[in-house]
Amino acid sequence: MNITKKIAKYVSDYQSEESIGSKLRAKRAAPLLEMIRRAYNSHGHVNIIDIGGTEEYWQIIPREYFDIYKIEITIVNLPQESKSIINEHFICAAGDGCDLSEFTKNSFHIAHSNSVLEHVGDWDRMVKFANEIKRVGVNYFVQTPNYWFPIEPHCMTPFFQWLPKPCRLWLVRKRQVNAGLV
Repeated sequence: MNITKKIAKYVSDYQSEESIGSKLRAKRAAPLLEMIRRAYNSHGHVNIIDIGGTEEYWQIIPREYFDIYKIEITIVNLPQESKSIINEHFICAAGDGCDLSEFTKNSFHIAHSNSVLEHVGDWDRMVKFANEIKRVGVNYFVQTPNYWFPIEPHCMTPFFQWLPKPCRLWLVRKRQVNAGLV
């Protein structure tokens, strides 16, 4: 395994509790856990919409939380990305995060999105996405990669986001982008 892949695995292997990525995710999850506790205290259960998410991502929450706080998560992905889910705490729905019209205003205690906003398209679509999150969730927890962090998280390339667009396009065509690291 080359050095880049070793570093990428150490930084972003979310299956390993020892990776930097897992440790940072756990720290980042603390405010989300507090939101869950508050929603449960107010409603006796917690319903979350996760736009563009995966069931695997929710390993950031200790398994016992799902039963203790009666959490139900609706994961919404584009139809071609949508997967069936077996876990009783999850519902899978096909949809576009920029148009969640199938859901009513404030129909979820928490609207959640992790590293999706930067993938929805141009500025107008980003605004639609943000407005839909605000509309369907009473509270929201939205995370995006930090532009100023020196390693771009999608392809694990230092300073990638600061390169001129033609250089980024050339690199993406020549290197395998690991979308699973998002």
